[in-house]
Amino acid sequence: MANTMNRNRQLLLFLCIFGVVALGLGHTCSASEGNRSVDSKTKGMLPAFINFALRPLSHLSGCSAFRSAAKIFPKKFIQVPSVRLRGGRDQPFTVQASAAAPVAETSTKMNPLISLEMFPRYDLVSAEHVLPAMQELIKDAEGSLAKLEARLKESGYQIKCSEFLGEVEKLSDHVERSWGVVQHLKGVRDNDALRKAVEEAQPAVVQMNLKLMQNEALFNTFKAIKESKEFQTLSPAQKRIVETSIRDAELSGVALKGEEKKRYNDLQQELATLSTKFSNNVLDSTKAFSVRLEKKEEVAGLPASSLALAAQTAKSKGDKDATPEEGPWVFTLDMPSYLAVQQHAKDRSLREKMYEQYITRASKEGLDNTPIINKILALRQETAKLLGKRHHADVSTASKMATYESAMKLLKVCNQSPPVGDKPSLMTFREVETLFHEFGHALQHMLTSEDEGLVAGIRGVEWDAVETPSQFMENWCYDKATIDKLAVHYETGEKMPEELWQKIKAAKNFRSGSMMLRQLQFAVTDLELHSNFDPSVAEQPGKSVHDLYRGNKHCPQKFQCDEKEIGIKTNLHYQ
Repeated sequence: MANTMNRNRQLLLFLCIFGVVALGLGHTCSASEGNRSVDSKTKGMLPAFINFALRPLSHLSGCSAFRSAAKIFPKKFIQVPSVRLRGGRDQPFTVQASAAAPVAETSTKMNPLISLEMFPRYDLVSAEHVLPAMQELIKDAEGSLAKLEARLKESGYQIKCSEFLGEVEKLSDHVERSWGVVQHLKGVRDNDALRKAVEEAQPAVVQMNLKLMQNEALFNTFKAIKESKEFQTLSPAQKRIVETSIRDAELSGVALKGEEKKRYNDLQQELATLSTKFSNNVLDSTKAFSVRLEKKEEVAGLPASSLALAAQTAKSKGDKDATPEEGPWVFTLDMPSYLAVQQHAKDRSLREKMYEQYITRASKEGLDNTPIINKILALRQETAKLLGKRHHADVSTASKMATYESAMKLLKVCNQSPPVGDKPSLMTFREVETLFHEFGHALQHMLTSEDEGLVAGIRGVEWDAVETPSQFMENWCYDKATIDKLAVHYETGEKMPEELWQKIKAAKNFRSGSMMLRQLQFAVTDLELHSNFDPSVAEQPGKSVHDLYRGNKHCPQKFQCDEKEIGIKTNLHYQ
């Protein structure tokens, strides 16, 4: 078994290195106008890596390191046959070529969300697949749960820990992975049909999660293991799973009875619906705004890559003759467009206009998230009271190293700049940092040596500790030897000039104070909203927070209306 595991880890390391080499050797660097960018010779490879690899990380099952690696690298990097993973918790997983797993109904056999391969086939998933797939997978999971529950009750909740943990992990694995694919697609390829499908399937997914977290047989078994002599012989990982499972079940209302449990579950369904509506409003308000510019002085300072993107956007909106050099140019609130204006535009009025529009997204007209925020805060407060907590801040920090009183920061992740015309996708230096950052998370999954899937990779790690490896990886972006091996000018093949390298190093701290203050404002607002919110008197969320800054002049803003991850977990992501 040890030899097999070592071979698997060697294979994982190969996959890891293969991905880096594919990115490094396939990319070149644009040094034009002080804006370093990276390009892929194989058009579309890098966007595929970003879209397929980074966003789904939070949904990796972690059953084994091989499975994590397989789910990270798309088929464009590694060509393999359709496979299924076989093996138990105490056996190494083996890879066996096979057809898609059989399902109950013929109509679902070709559903890519059910016949889930090692690499999610995002290109094959459509809105009509979502509801049938989730219904089928949830039905299977509920059947497995009922069988396990009967066994546990019959045994008096006495079962070997390793066997029990393996059964628990398998209960929700397929549901979580398939739902993760759906959620990812909604985030990057949003449309009305997919929205409707998510709205139809979401209640059943939420209910399934509640059934697992509130299942008394599972909870009693975890407690029995914790109180048994066997607990002292468990590995640190197994102990961690037992302890966090008990904690999470308690935070999910496992101890509630009768009407209180029903009310708690109703609150969770309503919160899920509100959260989806909140995100949809942000997406719609982001798409609704654009600014069209015709004069060159209005776009002074912007790099050629940004002007090319703006001209392409103008073409898509009817200006068929738009060019990067002569315009017209259309800028939007999508991150590649918005961030370029804020960082490079010399026109202060343009920066101010874009900033005010961005910071007030989803706060006006028919897309106002203010009442949704008030409702979410009220429901979270009611949920906290049902659980015997002072407020939602206590509920959130119960699963973190930080306490409610601690000050935290928020990770800001930007979208990648798309290709423009015949010019390939070129990455800004900040996007390169993000790539290294997210690859740090990928390494946590791929190189894990933990046998317990429920705490492998980043699973089971507190939110305010999970960023250490990823932030460490960012440092390689500022190592000249690394950059020289990785990046060259995408047209000439030249290495980055020393003068430009020094500018990049100097830019590292540009506006860092402003960014730090921005994160601190997020943290203060988040903690204030979830600890002192009073639904009986509140007219606007964050009013008490605004009082803290009353003496400072600032632009009108309602940033809480576009923060998709409303909640303490957002601002406890970093410390």
